[in-house]
Amino acid sequence: MRWGRLPAAIVRARAHTAIVVACAAGIALRLYQLPGQIPYDDEWHALVKAHTSGYADILTSFGINDYSIPLAVYFKLLMDTIGMSDWGLRAPFLLAGAVTPLVLSLLLRPHIGPLGAGLMAWLLAVSPLLVYFSRTARPYALTLLLGFAAVLLAYRWWTTRGRAAALSYVLLAGLTAWLHLVTLPFVCAPLPVLFLLSVFDRTASVRQALARLVPIVLLTLLFLLVLLGPPLYGDFRAIAFKAAQEPIPLSTLMGALAGMLGAENRIVTTVLALLAVAGVVRLCHTDRRFACYLLLAGLAQLLGLFVARPLDARYVLIFEKYSLLVLPILLVLVSLGIALVLSWLRAIRYGLVRDVVFLGLAVVLFQAGPLPHLMQRPNNALTLGLAVRIGLGLDDRDLLARVPEFYRQLGQLPPSSVTLVEAPARLIADHVPFYQRVHRQQIVTGAVTRMHLSGEQTDESELVRALNLPSVVDVCDVRAMFASGARYLVFHPDLSAEIPFVLRGVNPRYLSQCIEEYRDLLGDPVVDDGALIVFSLPAGR
Repeated sequence: MRWGRLPAAIVRARAHTAIVVACAAGIALRLYQLPGQIPYDDEWHALVKAHTSGYADILTSFGINDYSIPLAVYFKLLMDTIGMSDWGLRAPFLLAGAVTPLVLSLLLRPHIGPLGAGLMAWLLAVSPLLVYFSRTARPYALTLLLGFAAVLLAYRWWTTRGRAAALSYVLLAGLTAWLHLVTLPFVCAPLPVLFLLSVFDRTASVRQALARLVPIVLLTLLFLLVLLGPPLYGDFRAIAFKAAQEPIPLSTLMGALAGMLGAENRIVTTVLALLAVAGVVRLCHTDRRFACYLLLAGLAQLLGLFVARPLDARYVLIFEKYSLLVLPILLVLVSLGIALVLSWLRAIRYGLVRDVVFLGLAVVLFQAGPLPHLMQRPNNALTLGLAVRIGLGLDDRDLLARVPEFYRQLGQLPPSSVTLVEAPARLIADHVPFYQRVHRQQIVTGAVTRMHLSGEQTDESELVRALNLPSVVDVCDVRAMFASGARYLVFHPDLSAEIPFVLRGVNPRYLSQCIEEYRDLLGDPVVDDGALIVFSLPAGR
């Protein structure tokens, strides 16, 4: 039976089923080995801010490290009430990432049709960048969902005059900018873009367009002032410090757009780029106004970045974070390009064939991306590995100058049969978890007092106790170490010798003191080969 001859209700049901199946696949990828993932890099900023500051200070400061005000407030509420946990740490971002394929594909369905919506759901579900940000305790999964939904709802309000859509736009645009200030160009773009489209629309009245836009503009500005006014007034120096940095090269833009397509294979990336071009043609043919609206909103975000030149935006992964709201536009175009190719095939009119094609395309895109290289068990740094592959284009093994023999010996044991505490941990260039591919055992991050695990000048012991995460333990707290259930405590006395890069900010003096304390407590280490110093812990023997 052909889709075109099915009753409308059944057609809608089949289209919705394809979207739901895509969401289920996306949830599985986002949940894979998620408990026990080691916090890393910028994830520490909001955690440290929540631990060291009161609510008033959080709400009136952006911070040099860009911790995201709502995230810090959320983390502090957790610490002050039910306590921090693995799931509490990641729940908002996981939830946002899980529903993004469903919400955005349904909002886009009136503009790209059921076939395009189904393809869009699958592209969002298997996108490596979205999987990465859904697993990361940073605001990007939330800003993508809320910000892109805000832009789509603004267009719905403009075309349907729905008051609920207008108020939803104001609310979501304000929250998105509050989560991450760099999203302002994108979430504010609908208002001037809609006015511009009215100017060039011969059937529209410019005066009526202004009459409709002015109240929404004022309401949006008022809401933004309520949320952003206190930190702008109290900490404008943070914004001034992080803006007007080095120019962003065009190679960064091209690298970010290629990364958004999600394939590591250049041939697949080229095919997807050509499909996106075909998608532009198709969307301009079917809905020119909506095509202009989306493309201008994306252009506003990119131009905003090139003008503002945020700190470190010259790096591809950082630029991808800041331009993430462009990703759904790119995937819309790819989905429409695929739909255009599929429309030439008569067999695709059959519902079952469509379902098989959806699944097949998802499998191809998944296999062409970075995720298959990181699926080994256990992998407590899968999210970190994604960051390295997406941002640097490197395999995690490319970061290791050598592999100590101790890890090779552990690799002969059954996977996950022992647990290691690896110390010291670092905020930047934390390559130590990548040895896990060799030894295949569970790992826990070991914080060493005054080694600044988080990259902040804060008491590591108090921070670790406040977090109470199973993936982080205070090495200087002997009771906590013995209670961790770990079998080995592994010290890396010379981190700089382990990677083919310059590693700054490592002070071995504090680490040496900690090593000597364990030597006095436990006796001689079981391994002391110059590369590692390993102690056998009583609780894990």
